[in-house]
Amino acid sequence: MSSATTWTLRRVQQLAAGQSYVEDVASVRLRAVLDSGVYSATADAAALRRTRVFVRSLPP
Repeated sequence: MSSATTWTLRRVQQLAAGQSYVEDVASVRLRAVLDSGVYSATADAAALRRTRVFVRSLPP
C-alpha cells in the first residue's frame, strides 16, 4: 500500500470517527453532521454512485 493510500485511509477513519484534522472545522461540528446523516466519510468508491456531492482529500 502506498504512503498516499495509507494517509488517505487514516484521514477517512479520523473523519468517520468525528475527529476533525481541518483547522476551520471543529470536531463537535463534524460529529453533528455525521450524526445527522448529512455527511459521511468513506474510502469506498462504490459509495460515489449513491451521492450527489463529494469532497476528495489529497495528501500534502
